[in-house]
Amino acid sequence: MGLRTEIGARDGTCRGAGFTLIELMIVVAIVGLISATAIPIFEDALRKSHRAALRADCGTFYRALMTYRFDNNKFPSEADFDLETLDPLHSEGYFSGAQAFANKLQNGQVLIYLAPDVDGPDTQFIVVTRAAFDPRDIFVVVYTDFIAATDGWVDGVFLLDDGDLEEAEEL
Repeated sequence: MGLRTEIGARDGTCRGAGFTLIELMIVVAIVGLISATAIPIFEDALRKSHRAALRADCGTFYRALMTYRFDNNKFPSEADFDLETLDPLHSEGYFSGAQAFANKLQNGQVLIYLAPDVDGPDTQFIVVTRAAFDPRDIFVVVYTDFIAATDGWVDGVFLLDDGDLEEAEEL
């Protein structure tokens, strides 16, 4: 006889080794409670990290466009800009992280690139991106006074939230 069987219950009956149905149900309930609280916290943290990474890449993309402008005295034209490869920025060495950036975007590409000719050809730009991980996250990288809903110049990286541009601070 095993140790547990030898000791037995106080009433003299022998109890076999193993778990009762009640014990198993309690363990399953505890695991369920832990999962119900931990999974949403984990998903929120994962979403925030993806958003922060995309925001950082949008900032690098913005700086690449500004550097391109300083070197060429204009932004890339709409006709020359490739939404998927991000050329000429990538091909001319202004944005080496183009592929990693594109991997974070829905369909692997920028949604919109506009270079409105407001004060001359290619003096402003508007770029719209949508996150691959969470398509609700729409970032706008912009250098323009062309957006009608704003008062004046808009410059930097913004998060589009319910139709409003909110500055995308370092996350």
